[in-house]
Amino acid sequence: FSICGGALAPGPRLTCKVRSRAAAVPCTVVQAGGPVLALRFATPVRAPAPGQAAVFYDGDAVLGGGIIADMLEQA
Repeated sequence: FSICGGALAPGPRLTCKVRSRAAAVPCTVVQAGGPVLALRFATPVRAPAPGQAAVFYDGDAVLGGGIIADMLEQA
């Protein structure tokens, strides 16, 4: 994942979209190592899939994004 201003450490709350027309969903970075992040979404996200883009926002401003590599179980 690429974020403006440098790497992310676990803990930050962001909003993220995995579909361009979907609403941004609050999420928390729960693991970060090198170019890989693991996120926990506040609510389940509809049908994310490997190969899709994930884009992070601060309000209307794009902070960065990356490609989804794997999807873990949603509660």
